[in-house]
Amino acid sequence: MHSLNSFCKMNRSELKRIHRKLKEVVEELESAIYSDKESYTSTLPVDYQDVLDYYNDTANAEEGL
Repeated sequence: MHSLNSFCKMNRSELKRIHRKLKEVVEELESAIYSDKESYTSTLPVDYQDVLDYYNDTANAEEGL
């Protein structure tokens, strides 16, 4: 791993090139993460009325506690 001093000795254009490359990599990562919206917004096939009925039934409601 480079020490801080070795980074300070790099010329400015090299640091800018590295910075641009890092930004490109971050943009690619963000694109890969956020492009598949379905993977993190899909809903579960749940009938909420069944859930409410289950917990409104006294015997079942206490079982969940």
